[in-house]
Amino acid sequence: MTSAVESNVVSYAKVSATARTAAEAGDRIAHVRLSLIFLPLATPVSDAKVLTGRQKPLTEIAFVFAEITTRDGHGGIGFGYSKRAGGPGMYAHAKEIALWDLKAKRAGLPLAKLIGAERDSVQCYNTSGGYLHTPLDQVLKNVEISRASGIGGIKLKVGQPDLGVDLERVAAVRRLLGDSFPLMVDANQQWDRQQATRACRALEPFDLTWIEEPLDAYDFEGHAQLSARFDTAIATGEMLTSFGEHAQLIVADGSDFVQPDAPRVGGVTPFLQIMSLAAFKGRKLAPHFAMEVHLHLAAAYPIEPWLEHFEWLGPMFNEQMQLKDGRMHVSDRPGLGCSLSEQAARWTAETQEFGKRP
Repeated sequence: MTSAVESNVVSYAKVSATARTAAEAGDRIAHVRLSLIFLPLATPVSDAKVLTGRQKPLTEIAFVFAEITTRDGHGGIGFGYSKRAGGPGMYAHAKEIALWDLKAKRAGLPLAKLIGAERDSVQCYNTSGGYLHTPLDQVLKNVEISRASGIGGIKLKVGQPDLGVDLERVAAVRRLLGDSFPLMVDANQQWDRQQATRACRALEPFDLTWIEEPLDAYDFEGHAQLSARFDTAIATGEMLTSFGEHAQLIVADGSDFVQPDAPRVGGVTPFLQIMSLAAFKGRKLAPHFAMEVHLHLAAAYPIEPWLEHFEWLGPMFNEQMQLKDGRMHVSDRPGLGCSLSEQAARWTAETQEFGKRP
């Protein structure tokens, strides 16, 4: 009897054998559509930067989508985003960012398979239920909902003006989850080195999977010192914007978990370069946000990674991702496996098109 895995391998091999590259077919990009879409958040969210007056609560996320169509009718979709300022600027300077999706669809493969998947699913944790603006009783309800939905880990925001409040919230969630369930915290660059040292020491007893961004994102040396000093892993990197910046972090031993963000670093290609260096240096991986893209990339990482779950983007796509037994599963759909919904069209503020549709 042929196993499911063997059947998948055979089917993928058949698709790959018959697929033709753009160079072989003489295909060319015929049409590009750029869209500026504002995703409203049902409830404004606050992290440590909001509580200290450095930012206002987050009320919407600006997305720039690129939809590419070739002369032979192949298509690809990609996106970048801005959680604060810069969305219109991203739109004005957007490039053809959907080419990897197009390449995978042409091959008839999920992007994860195209780049060499190590696994068919990735362990997944939720962030959206643990923001600082959320009262503790609601945080605990959110934790229960997430765990019941099949989530594999919970991340809480920390960085209150009073560290005691952070510790109270973390302790309550740890009691609810039990000792073995993965729990992370994220300080969003709130502390200086002395504050971070005190906080990391106080958080050690909670057996956290990691402490995220305890310092300024570019304080690679400070993060390295915390990583060396404490048993709890240090995670950072979401704010870095290039392979070069991530290389500095990785070479400086600045974190145990690297957290690149494909839209922020320039797309799939630089993300794969970051993955290669991080794997060579033995770092763990936990990409930031945009799970629709990062699931495929994380699935190709040789060391077991984590995926960050946000349900916010769900209404923008026709397809939904599969979460089961603590893991997000890669679908069999080619490319990224997602297409823009009618709701995304209603949230679209502006579009620009180049070329002609075939």
